[in-house]
Amino acid sequence: MWFDLLKQPELGMANVGLVDLSNVPEEEQRDDCNRQLKEYSNKIKALKLGLADGYNSERFKGWKKHFKLTVNKEDKIRITHTDDNPHPMAFYEDKYSWTSQLPEPVACKALELLKGATQQRGYGEYNAEKHSMEIGDKHYDIIIRFAHDYQYIGLELLVNIVIGGDVQRLIHIGYVIGEDSHPLKDVGEWLDNETKYNAIGFYDLAKKNMDWR
Repeated sequence: MWFDLLKQPELGMANVGLVDLSNVPEEEQRDDCNRQLKEYSNKIKALKLGLADGYNSERFKGWKKHFKLTVNKEDKIRITHTDDNPHPMAFYEDKYSWTSQLPEPVACKALELLKGATQQRGYGEYNAEKHSMEIGDKHYDIIIRFAHDYQYIGLELLVNIVIGGDVQRLIHIGYVIGEDSHPLKDVGEWLDNETKYNAIGFYDLAKKNMDWR
């Protein structure tokens, strides 16, 4: 399930490779790339999540009895089923704006990969790209997830440092919206899926926010 995989960002990575630092121009060995990543982070911070508004909207009124707004935070929204359902999670929306100072070559490579990322069909974890860099005795992993699947729509940049086998996250910038909603008992499957997603604004939010660059 998507909520299990979200806890394991290192799984399912594709295109693992070692980046040649000699290709990074000297003029990028400053703090400009870190500054640009910070600007992206601030952009995400200013982004307002919208699923809670959709849940409380007039057009979702007829569906509201089937769902419950369980988490409504600035950076995380969770909406669950209220009826007897084997998969309680219905909708989720997250934004991430975690930043820290990176070695400039790492920041520049992360910025390059972020700007060049193209959307992939399928679940985000399985379509992730991972690039590795070595600076001195430190190992860095740069991860890009830019995918479109009914359970995961979004763009994320993650940068981890690996020290002695321990992984520490340094950067996580992104926006994700997804669902695991199932047809309700008293509504036909096709009408149910199409209507509830439009009513809560799921498709509108995905189109508006998924590519935040």
